Amino acid sequence: MRILTGMSLLLTAYDGSLIAPHLQGVGNFGLALVLLQARIGLLLLSNHALQHAALLLLLLFLGMSVHFGFGLTIEYVNIVGMRCSSCSTLCRTPQCATG
Repeated sequence: MRILTGMSLLLTAYDGSLIAPHLQGVGNFGLALVLLQARIGLLLLSNHALQHAALLLLLLFLGMSVHFGFGLTIEYVNIVGMRCSSCSTLCRTPQCATG
């Protein structure tokens, strides 16, 4: 799931969109969100700092809510679910228990 999600985020960011083609990142804040999305995609693809990528997904959703309004971004609330799912999966690994 992380590879497909990472590729999707990276390719959508390459197009200048956020999560979906109809959500275009416009202005400086929109560009910052597109760059954040590209960074999350790279983190997921490289399998490094997955917990940071999960937290950044939540930050991306909050930024999209500010940029487009919560009513338009409520359709993509599954991003928050992916974040919770990936964090709970990561905390079952031995690395999480040892710190």
